[in-house]
Amino acid sequence: LRGGRTGRVKIAELSDRYVHQDKIKSRFPVGRLVTALVESVTTGGDVAGDVDGDVAMKIELTMKASKLKKAGVQWSENKNNNNDDKNNNKNKNKKGDAWGEGEMRMEDLKPGMVLKGRVSSLRD
Repeated sequence: LRGGRTGRVKIAELSDRYVHQDKIKSRFPVGRLVTALVESVTTGGDVAGDVDGDVAMKIELTMKASKLKKAGVQWSENKNNNNDDKNNNKNKNKKGDAWGEGEMRMEDLKPGMVLKGRVSSLRD
């Protein structure tokens, strides 16, 4: 997304299967290509230090295969191959997606959209 904005995936939304906290870093390393479904987009006040007048946006995402399948994404999940580059090459979404369309504006994001991106950080 423009401006280096990121979304958040809660631990419970990483997978349909339980992911032990000790395994999160190895299953979802920084830089890994992932597919996520937008669950919600909310806006708040101004972004601190921003000169363009952007407002803070909170983007909640899920990477659960069951939810991605409902959104029309072709999917196969296993412990060694969750959301990887090979799966992303065959995914398509009829509800509106960000596949190969370049950068999207924040105001274009809507719940139900499927996005691809890279893991930028892991936090407790």
